Amino acid sequence: MIRTEEPGTIRVCPVSSKAPNDAPCLPLTIDDFETGGLDLFSESYVMTGRVLALRPADVIGKKGRLTGESLAEITGHVPAGGPKGNEPAKYSGRSRTRR
Repeated sequence: MIRTEEPGTIRVCPVSSKAPNDAPCLPLTIDDFETGGLDLFSESYVMTGRVLALRPADVIGKKGRLTGESLAEITGHVPAGGPKGNEPAKYSGRSRTRR
């Protein structure tokens, strides 16, 4: 989770195992986690240019907690308001959203 917005909405950045060619991202390793973490065997990438709005009920689970330094670096690269007109996403059942 990057931040909460209006009541009932949270903002998140997707994480991918492959760096996108056309969007800003930051590498993410197991050392970036204070507790827990992703199932990382190599780097993953936080897509900082893509901010999604979700309802808390759409979040399946929590994989871990980033260190304060890692979270500050990520939020420093995320656009302040995120994409305009971004409504809460509907869970399609095909992918899992993690906070």
